[in-house]
Order: sequence, then C-alpha cells, then structure tokens
Amino acid sequence: MSDYIRSAIGYLNGGTNTNEYVGQILEINNVKLRVNRLIAEGGWALVFAVEDVSTGKEYALKRLIAADEDTNKSIVQEIDVLKKLSGHPNIIQYLHAQCLEREGSKSVEYLLVTELCPGGTLADILRNIASNSLTLAQICKIAYQVTRAVHHMHNQQPEPFVHRDIKLENFLIGSDGLIKLCDFGSTTTNQILPNPSWNAQKRATLEDQMAKCTTPMYRAPEMMDTWNNEPIGPPVDCWALGCIFYSLVTLRHPFPDGNKLAILNAKYPPLPPNPRLACLYELIKGCLNISPTQRLTAAMLLDRLAAIAESNNFDLREPPKVEIAIKPPPPPRPTPPSNTQTSPPKPASTTAMPPLRPVPIQQSTVKSAVVAQPVGLFSSLKGGAGSFLRNIKDTSSKVMHSVQQSIARTELDASYLTSRILIMPYPADGIESAYRANHVEDVRNFLQSRHPLPTRIQLYNLSRGRPNVARLSGRHIDCSFAYASADSTAPLLSALYQICQDIYRYLNADFNRIVVLYCTDGYHASATVACALLIYAKALFSSEEAIALFTTRRCLPPHLQPSELRSSTIIYKSERRL
Repeated sequence: MSDYIRSAIGYLNGGTNTNEYVGQILEINNVKLRVNRLIAEGGWALVFAVEDVSTGKEYALKRLIAADEDTNKSIVQEIDVLKKLSGHPNIIQYLHAQCLEREGSKSVEYLLVTELCPGGTLADILRNIASNSLTLAQICKIAYQVTRAVHHMHNQQPEPFVHRDIKLENFLIGSDGLIKLCDFGSTTTNQILPNPSWNAQKRATLEDQMAKCTTPMYRAPEMMDTWNNEPIGPPVDCWALGCIFYSLVTLRHPFPDGNKLAILNAKYPPLPPNPRLACLYELIKGCLNISPTQRLTAAMLLDRLAAIAESNNFDLREPPKVEIAIKPPPPPRPTPPSNTQTSPPKPASTTAMPPLRPVPIQQSTVKSAVVAQPVGLFSSLKGGAGSFLRNIKDTSSKVMHSVQQSIARTELDASYLTSRILIMPYPADGIESAYRANHVEDVRNFLQSRHPLPTRIQLYNLSRGRPNVARLSGRHIDCSFAYASADSTAPLLSALYQICQDIYRYLNADFNRIVVLYCTDGYHASATVACALLIYAKALFSSEEAIALFTTRRCLPPHLQPSELRSSTIIYKSERRL
C-alpha cells in the first residue's frame, strides 16, 4: 500500500494552508470542527488538523476518497479495524467517522476523526538525530511500544489482525509522548497457506497482491517469494519489527532498496560492535529470520525487552523523550529589489507547532487499564542480566518497585520467574488451608484463567515425599528421585541436570507451554532448580546472578547451601564445554 503520509514532517512545521478544506467548518456526528491546516497527504487521503469549535480541542481529520470498489472496501476496513483496536495506549485513538455520498459523483468520501499526534513519526525522529544519540533505554522504550501495538493486533479474537504495513512512517508520537500505530488500510485477518499444488499464475497473483498492500523494504521473505510455501500471517509484522529495531540501533534500514535477493537471504549490513546495545542484537536476528515459523513473535519480543529493562532499571511504558533539533528552513529564494523591505522570515524555533490542547479524556482512562502480558522463553534474559546482582544490592524499596513491575503479580503467593515459569509453595488443602496461603482451588482457578487453552502446563513437584497435586490440571512430574534421602538438602547433580534438561526441552518445543515449580515453602528447592535452569539455558552465567533474579521475583532470598550453589556452577562449566 502506498504511503498515505508523504509529508508527516508537517506535524513539526505547523502544516500548510494550501488546501480548499482549510478554514471550513465541518459537522461530524453533531460536532462542529474547524479545519485549521493540512498536515499530511498521500494516495487517496489527506490529513488535517481540526479544532472542536465548542471546546477548542484539536484532533486529526483524515479525508479518504474511494474512487472504486476496492478502495472503498479498504477504507471501510481501515475504519472498522481502528474502531476495534482503539483504546490501547499504543494505537491511535478513534473518535468519529462519517461517510459522504455526493449526488452525481461516482466516488465516496469518508471523514475519520482521531486524536492528533503532534510529534511526527518515528521516521522523522531518526532523520533528525545524530548517530549513536539514542540511549539503550530510549531504544527499548520505542521498541517495546511499537511491539506492544503489534502484539495487541495479533492478540485479537477469534482471529489475529495482521497489519502488513508496519514501518517507521506508520508510528506517530502522541501528545503524551507515547508511540501510536496508525494506517490500518492493509490490515487483514486472512492467513495465507501456499502449498505445492499452487501453479505459477496463482503465486504471481498473490505476490502482486502483497506488493499492493506492503512497502518493499519492510516486506518479509515469504511475501516476496511464495515458492517456499511458507505461511503468510502475523510473522510478517515481526519481520518488519526487526527492520525497525535495526533502524533504531544503526539509524539506517537493513534493506534500503527493498532488494529481493537480500531479503530472501536475510543479508543485511552487519550490526556494528557496540557493547551498549549488544543485548538487542539477538532480538534483531530473531525477527529477521528467513523462516516465519522460527521468527520471534511479538509476545516473545515483549518478554525479552522487559527483561532488559528490568536489569537496567527503566520503565518501558514511559515516553522515550527523544530530543531532536528542528532543522532551520532553507534560505528564501531571491526576491525582486522592491520586496527587500519586507519582514524577514521567522527563525526556525518559532515555526514549531504551537502547544496542543489535551487529547480526549478517553485515552488517558484506558492507558492505565491496559497491561501487557507477554509470553516467551526464559532465554530472554540473555544479554540483559548483567546488572541483576547490582540491582539486588539496592534498597528494599527499589527491590519492591522492581517486583511491582514484574509480570503478572497476583494475590496468591506465586511469582513468575519469567512469563512461562511460575514458582509457588505447595498448594494447600484440607486443614492445612486454614493457616497457609494458596488453596488448591484458588491455584487451579488462577491457572485456568491466566493460561487457558491452548496453553499446556507441566508441574514439577519439588516437595520431597509429598504427593503430586492431582487436582491441578496438567502433566505432573514427581522430582523426589532427585534426592538421595529424605534428609538430603541438595539434589543429586545428575538428577538436577535431568530436570533442567526436561524443562528446557518442554518449553522450547512449543511457545504455548508453561511450567510450574512448587515445593514446601516456595523458595528453597524451587530456587535450586530455577537457578540451575537459568544457567543451564545460558540465560545467566553465575549463581549470584541467578539468585539475584530469583530474589527479585520472590521478594526474599532463598539462602541456598554451598552444596546447592556448587551444583549450578558445575552445570555452567559443563555447558560451556559443549
């Protein structure tokens, strides 16, 4: 789909007044709007800044012209999708829409009113900042917010929305400083599954359709060449996210010319050596994977970005606050001598858009209600865990703040080590439930509501001698074999390795799987296995880091014995030799 914003830099310089619409008063849904200026234009759309005559609030008005049936369907679809997605803090806020059919005209006109985003686009920001000026926190905040918008689309029911035109130009900066996704004209719920029975004509037709609704430099390999019979669905948006992440890190696009051969082989300029941003490189490589089935999902990206943010002490939900220098306008053309006495042009600082009035109240109320709940493998901690040991030495208030930011805290005594590894005490039942938390029914209801089908659960009983909690749905693993005797405090090294290997393989086989570790107190035995698992998976590289993470998640240190710490160290050394 052609870029409907050709001149979004108009957000920064105040727009233009060269369109016949400017100055008119429009009435949409019984609200009178004054058209102040044109701020963007494209193939069949114009975007204006408008003002509510009664309140003085400013909004964006998108005027869309449908000259044929295909365009009409695309516009109607864009409006319908935006209405369904609106309310998320990283989706542009929908307000009103109106259809105008004029007599004697074959075209149909649509007016779409949304919030006004005065900060321009992400493309504008990257064009106006110096090399290496973005900090890790700023990059992660931008990456998190654009991914969160995509995840919201992919999480729709009964079918996920696929945007298909994810790019820097389609992310706007709102008046609250947050990143907002716009332009849903290419969005679909159809997932295409090419197969060997397709002939050349059918494949060529599909590739032509993909070319109409996508931008070449962001197009995924499966859209460029259908002969590999790869599915075309939500992973195409994740490939585009990889292009955006690459651009944030390097300030250049990985495929600037949309070269088909380069995209099909994922051949992009090497990422520069930069220890400050190295933790993001695996995310980029995971998104720019040729195979859509092996590509990182939006949920996995959120999980990994959350781990990086927590280990570096910043909040991903905050505005990135990127300072850009507005370039001065070009010098005016020479004028005749008779006009030399006219007033000189205003300096660049005065060309910025005047302060905007607040956006509609609906947006601020939704912002705090939407909570991201990413799902990913614990390997998301790679590259971002170096400061966990430092973090745990901070004051207790900082530790509590970190815990409050962690994923899915609940009233139960249960903590997510990652979003797919849950740790809790042995669920209580009978008389025991009168003085202990985590009644078995509460735990069962929690797991069913938080992890419905198709999620599969595997539960590891680390309580030594106590039976599996059969009332909890899922596959149960009794780990009493790991201890030489009932009095043993540390598990056998071979058994600990076997448990870690089993958990890792189980989670790695399907992203719709989680594991639950429970022991008598929810700390000691679970911490031994959890710390060893993090080291086995090469997510962390020392017992100290693993204990620091466990303490942050569970709020209390596990106080492991030296023999238990040695087990984790031996596992780390043995994995390094492989």
